[in-house]
Formats: sequence, structure tokens, C-alpha cells
Amino acid sequence: MLEDIAKQLIEKFIIEIKKPKNMDNLKSYLIEPTIKYVIERIHPYIVGSAVIFLLIIMFSIIILMLILYDIKIKK
Repeated sequence: MLEDIAKQLIEKFIIEIKKPKNMDNLKSYLIEPTIKYVIERIHPYIVGSAVIFLLIIMFSIIILMLILYDIKIKK
């Protein structure tokens, strides 16, 4: 009995959510602000990670060039 009530309630909820007006409300008041907030919070970490990654690549190239230059001088 309780399962039937729960199933009916869930089905009615899904039907209401799928209506275009409700979908627009969910998008504009729940989904978009949440995504904007998450992006604002993560943005500094993404930029920091990109800077560190580029520095590692740059230093790797410099070290490789120094090693090759050292090998060339020893010959």
C-alpha cells in the first residue's frame, strides 16, 4: 500500500517536472546558478593547475636542452 502511494507520488512528480514551465524554472533558478557557483569556486584551481603544468613543461624543456648541451660539450 505504501509502495503504491510512493510510486504514484513519484510519477506525478516526474510528470510535473517534465512540463516546460517547470523545466525552465528549474534551469533558471537551480541548475544555472549552481553551475555558475561551482565554476566560480573551481576557476582559481584550474588556472593554478594550468600554470603549474606549463611551468613543468617549460622546465622539462630547459633541463633537456641543458643535458643535450652538456653532452655536446663533452664530446
